[in-house]
Amino acid sequence: MPPRPQRPTAPTQAQTATSKSSGKVATPKKTAQATTGTSTGTKTGTSTGTSARGSGQGTKSGFFYDRLMYPEVFYKVCYGKQNPGEATRNLHTFKPASIDGYQRYSVKGADYPGITPTTNRTTSGTLVTGLTAANLKKLDNFEGSGFERKSVTVNLLKRLRGGQVTDDGKASGQVYVFKDPQGLKVDWNAEASHRDSLADLH
Repeated sequence: MPPRPQRPTAPTQAQTATSKSSGKVATPKKTAQATTGTSTGTKTGTSTGTSARGSGQGTKSGFFYDRLMYPEVFYKVCYGKQNPGEATRNLHTFKPASIDGYQRYSVKGADYPGITPTTNRTTSGTLVTGLTAANLKKLDNFEGSGFERKSVTVNLLKRLRGGQVTDDGKASGQVYVFKDPQGLKVDWNAEASHRDSLADLH
């Protein structure tokens, strides 16, 4: 799989945000470290509200609203394999979640989204637990210097039979916020991007 270009610094024009246009998940590059926030650590285990708020020492949780919310993309970025062994998979849980006060948009000239603070809006995504310092470094590199990593309060969700979703508590998580709101446009199509990501992984 060809290397994936790094994400841009905060763009001021549409063409400056094309560095990730290939959409391929490979070993990313980065020129500037994203800002680090604080977060409640989590342990591995079944994806439940309790485990997502667990007490794993030395790990953090991450809220992802882009392709990283899909396990195969997350594993490819963090471990270089779309489907790693069971021991690696057991290090993380994936739980539906959302954050308030942010809106997801597409980045101009690119095929990935960014979020920006927006009153009375909610962004859906996935909370991934068990992030180590090594995981976060790779994720920082993948996201690039156009994004800032912050700590936010995450709304945990539980899927019920019939497709319904109910609240399942709160957690602290790291999230990547796009630095330049002027570089964002219409809302992002998560399903279409996921299909493209799966094609790029093969």
